[in-house]
Amino acid sequence: MRSHTRAITICLILAGPGGNSTGLFAENDAGQNKFLKLEREIDADDGWQRWVAFSPDGKSVASCGDRLVQMYDVATGRRLRQFKGSSDLKRLAFSPEGKWIATAGGDRTVHVWSVGSGEVVAVLRGHSDKIIGVSFSADGKWLASTGRQPNDGTIRIWNCSSWQEVAQAKMPQYRNSMFVAFSPDTKTVVGSGYKGGVRAYSFDGRSLNQKFTRRHDRGEMVPHVVFAKDGRSFVTSGWDKTLRAWDTGTGKEIWRATAPEYARCFEAAAISPDGKTIYCVTRDETIQSRDAKTGKLRRSFRYQDQTRGIAVSPKGSHLATVGHRGKIKVWRILDAD
Repeated sequence: MRSHTRAITICLILAGPGGNSTGLFAENDAGQNKFLKLEREIDADDGWQRWVAFSPDGKSVASCGDRLVQMYDVATGRRLRQFKGSSDLKRLAFSPEGKWIATAGGDRTVHVWSVGSGEVVAVLRGHSDKIIGVSFSADGKWLASTGRQPNDGTIRIWNCSSWQEVAQAKMPQYRNSMFVAFSPDTKTVVGSGYKGGVRAYSFDGRSLNQKFTRRHDRGEMVPHVVFAKDGRSFVTSGWDKTLRAWDTGTGKEIWRATAPEYARCFEAAAISPDGKTIYCVTRDETIQSRDAKTGKLRRSFRYQDQTRGIAVSPKGSHLATVGHRGKIKVWRILDAD
């Protein structure tokens, strides 16, 4: 493991497609305002890094790669913990109080680890193919996981006291169930699919019941879902080069934003602690900040790394990104204060 500290002040580079319509924004040059400063780059030395998350106290950051989940001290870059699960780790999630880390494994299991001791707390079995996503509910009572097709394609909900499965739902027409997220009140669960599908369910602690289904264009993959802080809407990232906000109650599309012309797709998004800003990443090296209510672009920066995941710190002062170069990058948001 190699950790390097760099101080690089980054100026804005903005480019985007034209075309105005209601709720669809043309991305024009926003000027050369300061946006981010790269504070630390950590080489996790474990192949591609597919996902990243800050601990709830903001003091550490964790990522998952080909074989390992690793935790690092944000201030120093020192490795704190290393969790070895199955190969081909896709996603990880901290529980809300920071007690556990859950991992989505290529061996069809969810591993739950104690952050304090590094011990395995539970191994959850039931999926019949690789697990792609994991997510805790905001109250810490539930854990959701998603499995890929052709053998699975399900969303499953687990009780975090007994680690027993309490509910499941299948997304068959979407080939893979990619990601899943709970609304802040835990009453709605949204899953995204490989073929453009977005499906919302009501959840009562015992069952998942479909509320509505929506789709991104051309059947392109929807790799990520994140809820607004008030739970009234959620945002999906699409390989159709759009980022979309949907009403949680009705499924109505609230706004749609487009990626820069050079970008392949949107990969993921994170919402600031105050709920006002969306930070999103494209596969082709771009970090953007957007207004959470309107989707309007504020700032955009292109850098040299194919990005897969993004996280915002609990205080809203930093971002973390990971990508194909196998490194965790920790950025200070220069206007966060």
